[in-house]
Amino acid sequence: MKITTWNINGIRAATKKGIFEWVKENNADVVCFQEIKAKEDQIDLTPIYQIGYKCKCYPAERPGYSGVANLYFENSAPEKMILGFDNQKFDMEGRVIQYSYPALELFNIYFPNGGQENKRVPYKLDFYAHLLQVCKSLMKNGKEIVLTGDFNTAHKEIDLKNPKANENNTGFLPEE
Repeated sequence: MKITTWNINGIRAATKKGIFEWVKENNADVVCFQEIKAKEDQIDLTPIYQIGYKCKCYPAERPGYSGVANLYFENSAPEKMILGFDNQKFDMEGRVIQYSYPALELFNIYFPNGGQENKRVPYKLDFYAHLLQVCKSLMKNGKEIVLTGDFNTAHKEIDLKNPKANENNTGFLPEE
């Protein structure tokens, strides 16, 4: 199964820049988009349907914010789709689509940012903890896990242009 992931920072803007042509050329079984910033009725998905994809969007409740979407071919359709974590604290921001396949669970995730002055770091860490709990439960039941998405976190200095300048900024904090 070929899986592709991309933070598109607004699907409406990305459509004007030819994202659906890229999707067609890429020909992945599943395409995971993060930060779609739109509800499904605000997106012209005709080009996607014309090349054989189906689409599942999970937007944030707040207009123009966050959200994830998955494109998939009928032959790579999951047995089950789960939107969010069934937890209002996280689900109102449209951050997770989970696809269940016989041997694996595929997650498309737009991880929270820690916010200005790191105000949302506790929320971000709670999100991490909840995801870890979900994944541990699935692995305990013999499932393989594939996490895709925008993690909003740099792991090592090489991941940043200016690591020293970002030592105290969200996305590069040791606890993240």
